[in-house]
Amino acid sequence: MPHYKHDRETDLVTALRECAYLAFDTAAEAHHDTTTVHAYDEAAGEWKPIPADRLIVTFKLSDSEKYQWRQRECTRFTRREYIRPPWYLDPVWREAIERITAADDDDPRLAHYVHVSVNQPGKIAYTQNDSHGTADRQTVVRPGRYLAKYFSEAIDKTTIDRFCGMLTADRYALTVTKDPETIERVYTTEGFGSCMRYPFPSEYFRGNCHPVRAYGGNDSDLALAYVGDLAVGEVLARTVIWPDRQVYNRIFGHRDLMIPLLEAAGYSQGSIRGARITAIACKGGYVVPYVDNVSSAELSRDRRSLVLGQGRVSVATTEGLSAAEEEEEEEELFSCTRCGYESHDSDNFDGDYCTSCFESMSYCEECEEYHHHDDRSSVESGDRYICDSCFSRLSVECDRSDCDREWIETDEFTREETAAREVRHAIGLCPDCNREYDGCPHCSEYTERGSTICDECGESTGRRCPDTADLPLTATTGDDDTTAGETAGERDGRS
Repeated sequence: MPHYKHDRETDLVTALRECAYLAFDTAAEAHHDTTTVHAYDEAAGEWKPIPADRLIVTFKLSDSEKYQWRQRECTRFTRREYIRPPWYLDPVWREAIERITAADDDDPRLAHYVHVSVNQPGKIAYTQNDSHGTADRQTVVRPGRYLAKYFSEAIDKTTIDRFCGMLTADRYALTVTKDPETIERVYTTEGFGSCMRYPFPSEYFRGNCHPVRAYGGNDSDLALAYVGDLAVGEVLARTVIWPDRQVYNRIFGHRDLMIPLLEAAGYSQGSIRGARITAIACKGGYVVPYVDNVSSAELSRDRRSLVLGQGRVSVATTEGLSAAEEEEEEEELFSCTRCGYESHDSDNFDGDYCTSCFESMSYCEECEEYHHHDDRSSVESGDRYICDSCFSRLSVECDRSDCDREWIETDEFTREETAAREVRHAIGLCPDCNREYDGCPHCSEYTERGSTICDECGESTGRRCPDTADLPLTATTGDDDTTAGETAGERDGRS
């Protein structure tokens, strides 16, 4: 429990020694908990409550916990779950990182693990601090804002603008192929650790060709969708798709990159049972790939295809060759798309999931999908619960540098409140800061509510006098260059 609530007048070490604290798993729990904290009063000889306005929350992480979350983030780059920003190998960036490392090899910026955000195209994501790292929480921002905030003293504005130009929303595209040779190249280039990644010929496969070639050709209903550039040996994600049904199977590689591209193309996750793959005869059997979420197939009537879903030809082999056994057809075998559990009894399943997995799933009101508790947690936003992925995609971060709160605008504010916030240039403020500050229309700073002069630039904020302060605000459009809905920080960065 790395979050501790204690008296701000007592350091954490003393509070822990005197048991004058409460411990919590997350900062949110600590801030929202109303339990009274007591401290021992030696003069009175009794435990007394600490006033609520004197309580603070302190985050303390052990060296072991710090190592664990940082190792987790490093592994995501190795597994290609994270994509490094396009300026990662630029000499200017490398030189800046080397200077920062030489000055302090424990500089917090070196543990940001900055990477391309693919659920919000054109942005980057990073881990702000140890607290966010432990909670596996990444912040999504525009690249210009991130670079200006953390590297303005190491990289000039011209270079920052050049780096931002490298990252565009259409940088990554979905490629679909039915060509057996291209499919083989994708699998042998990827490096995701799948059983089909090995080249052919090799000790790993039997048969007369690479097993994944069966996905391609005119006798197959399936195709391969991937993201990457084979010319430079880059494959970031891949999945087998059924174009006619517009469904995709298991995703390998960067899921957060692949899913939005598939959804934009009209695909959704679903079963490929019933689809055909090419029947490649060899040594009395058939060359077959390991097909995720399907265990068997049967020869089609024209003997040119294998129909996935049932039959005596195994497609659950990693050796690439399955014997063509002529036995009686057995009853349908059901398989859980999440854990792989198989059974002939349909009562053990609810849709594509076994009953055990289905009972451990929660419903996201945003994407309207069920998510297993082990795969994705839920976040309370307004009066509803949504999955972490949707919250990360829709949430925004408060513009004030000393506030790290994130929120979803439509969950916290009505349309009228949002319009009023735009008039006050406060659209970038979280619900808490919104109650205390207004935005200056001339610079990127915020002033206390009701201030008529900006403390930063000295210009008039355009606030109304007390006689008209209570009149309703109305969003209008004028001749100024302010864009409705943008934050003060974004206005400052526009050119």
